[in-house]
Amino acid sequence: MQHALRAFTSRDQKAVRAAASTFRHPSLDTEKVITELGVGEALVSTLDAKGTPSIVDQTLI
Repeated sequence: MQHALRAFTSRDQKAVRAAASTFRHPSLDTEKVITELGVGEALVSTLDAKGTPSIVDQTLI
């Protein structure tokens, strides 16, 4: 699960890229979405029965 991250400096942008790269995200631009999440929103990925991460999705928590 990843809540919103704001990127004001180049170091912040590097942290956002690092967080975004941890998700399976074929349908989302997770780097962009992470910086635009609103209050109560998160990117969520769960593990299946074999421990494989699911595709990330934006959701309201």
